[in-house]
Amino acid sequence: MASTRIRNLPGDYAVRKRINNDSRSYQTYHYKAYAPKNYFPALGVNVGQAPNGILAVNQTDVGSFLRGQYFSNLEKPKTQFTADINSYPSLAFFGRRDLIMPNSLIVEKCQRPHRYAALN
Repeated sequence: MASTRIRNLPGDYAVRKRINNDSRSYQTYHYKAYAPKNYFPALGVNVGQAPNGILAVNQTDVGSFLRGQYFSNLEKPKTQFTADINSYPSLAFFGRRDLIMPNSLIVEKCQRPHRYAALN
């Protein structure tokens, strides 16, 4: 009887109910796999892992086309394929400096030639 009395206390019941709700909400949380805002990384950063529904609208057709399975339907053969790709803006993680180009190389006639230039 001692163990049933501890489980049936109102505070313990509320704790167990909160733990169950937290676990359920974690399992069914939509943004666990899908970010609310999607961006492609800018210069120098590789794209991370993304679910296939993010990159294209018809992701199943794109995958079967890339594996060569798209045109193997003998009953209703497909004659063409158009991928519906999603486009996202890019996001820079760090600022990029302006490109600094050196001045043009000017060789004047009064300069001494390089000692190895005569060998060429």
